[in-house]
Amino acid sequence: MRDFTKKQGFESISIPNGINFKHIKTSIKEKPSKNIKIIQVSRLNHIEKGQDILLEAFNIIKKKQIYNNVELYFIGEGTSRQYLENLTKQYNLQSSVHFEGNKSRDYIYNNLCKFNLFVQPSRSEGFGLTIAEAMAAKVPVIVSNIEGPMEVIGNGKYGYYFKTEDVEDLANKIELVLNTDNSSMTEKAYNHVTNTYGINITAEHYIKEYRKILK
Repeated sequence: MRDFTKKQGFESISIPNGINFKHIKTSIKEKPSKNIKIIQVSRLNHIEKGQDILLEAFNIIKKKQIYNNVELYFIGEGTSRQYLENLTKQYNLQSSVHFEGNKSRDYIYNNLCKFNLFVQPSRSEGFGLTIAEAMAAKVPVIVSNIEGPMEVIGNGKYGYYFKTEDVEDLANKIELVLNTDNSSMTEKAYNHVTNTYGINITAEHYIKEYRKILK
């Protein structure tokens, strides 16, 4: 909101994006994988979305050899794919980093719950829809401390954050999450997003604002 006001020169009304949470799975019946699985979902544009920051932090963690079974998954396509694949080869992480390409919303909603951690390392982000979706799947999240994502996680009440572009800080936060029982936080995060960003709540906000205009 502050960024919009600064750029456009006038105040605006903010209505949260609406998500149909009933389609997002929160648990799985099959036996969980023994591997620790980290996921990032967005278009592959590292200048804005910061996938390179996540790769560098992941490299730090792998070098420590504490988590030999940790894997990183990118869902999405974009102009940075070749750059990110080259960076993966540079770090010799080909066996642990997976570029899954574009996936349907149904696929994402059915599979988010299978991951141990969601990371959104954006340098620029308007809102962070995928963050809310991960929280609805009861997956712990880490975001960069920029306005949109911080709003989604309640400024740290419902998720973790790191200093934007700080690779070491992100690596430390990933280790913190992997060493913490996050069940209480993920439950609170689930309640927060479903009560704040539900599609029915968005619809009610729109109706309320339209009624003001029509008076």
